[in-house]
Amino acid sequence: MKPFYTMVDKAIVQTEFLKTELGRNFGVHDVNVIPIGFSEELANRHYDPSQVMHNRVLWIGRDEANRRPDLVLEYARQNPDKEVYMVFGGVRYKETMKKYDIPANVKLKFALTQDEIFTLMNSSKVYWNCSAFDTFAMPLTEAMAMGKMVVKPEHACYGHIRSTHAFAGNEDNWFELVNMAAAAPRSVSEDNREYAFGAFSRTKMKEGYRNFFSDWLK
Repeated sequence: MKPFYTMVDKAIVQTEFLKTELGRNFGVHDVNVIPIGFSEELANRHYDPSQVMHNRVLWIGRDEANRRPDLVLEYARQNPDKEVYMVFGGVRYKETMKKYDIPANVKLKFALTQDEIFTLMNSSKVYWNCSAFDTFAMPLTEAMAMGKMVVKPEHACYGHIRSTHAFAGNEDNWFELVNMAAAAPRSVSEDNREYAFGAFSRTKMKEGYRNFFSDWLK
């Protein structure tokens, strides 16, 4: 991609991390940060703290090495008291997941609708992302908007996912962090929800693009 970026003098990216990387690696410094906005309508319609199951952990991803579904399965194996939902973005993963020994407390879901995802997210206590890298991590921002206790990687690309109940870790301590988050006495994190609505909502995204084009085209 380097030859392409040498032709770029103005850019829009989704996070401050990507903005820093564009400047450091490609010398592109006229960069605006505009998030990919989640649907406030979905986050409001499906939000019901009374439905939260305190032992339910949600993971959304793909059966790929950098998403680490193997870690989620091992966590479930070591924590039989937890109900672990693994949601995959396509029905093709039904076949690839057959190579794993799936613990009895793991429920696999494939190609859910947005309404189904938000319903499941609402009932989950913890949202866990254990990927190696993401450019934005949309499900994490949606989980924050739904008031989930969030466990995420400590990589700098996840720096935009931050609030009172967003816990960064790694393979050495993720299991403990997930259990700690699940054991929290609160059902939801209003701090996480408030932060997400102020930073990642569709309203914020539209406002960002409106300001960008207003300044650029005047």
